[in-house]
Amino acid sequence: MRALHYFIHLLWFAVRDLLAPPRLRLAEVGLTCGQTVLDYGCGGGSFTIAAAEIVGPQGRVYAIDEDARAVARVNRLASQRGLGNIQTIQTNTITNLTDATVDVVLLYDVYHCCEHPERVTAELHRVLRRGGTLSFFDHHVSDAAAVDQLTSRGLFEALPRIGKTRSFRCL
Repeated sequence: MRALHYFIHLLWFAVRDLLAPPRLRLAEVGLTCGQTVLDYGCGGGSFTIAAAEIVGPQGRVYAIDEDARAVARVNRLASQRGLGNIQTIQTNTITNLTDATVDVVLLYDVYHCCEHPERVTAELHRVLRRGGTLSFFDHHVSDAAAVDQLTSRGLFEALPRIGKTRSFRCL
């Protein structure tokens, strides 16, 4: 059943990406050439691929997912598109990335699935540079709840909502 669930999600992501291309959401974040991005819960890789194209060969994108199929898919898409700036990591929390090395974290539609969200946000805070951006969107979590949950521990400061995403500054 888990495999069926994964493929249904891929189908849904394909439809979503046609209606709202990932580049539009990433434009809200303000990604630029040369940045380091972490796509946490990368799923089918839509945002990973778009981010890798935006940050270019001078930048780096880490694509993290707990599902081996998602990681394999991102590797396959990166290879097909000749994107050598993507590194995949299979994990459900700990990234093993160096402290304060990421400029932007994409946390899109995965927060509600986190078994221990406080561990995830602590890990994201650890790898983000101070002043870095956590870009958040999860249609299962209200904006008010996201702001409350992500700012309550003093790790992030809420920034004004832009479009569909809410950004947080790493403190």
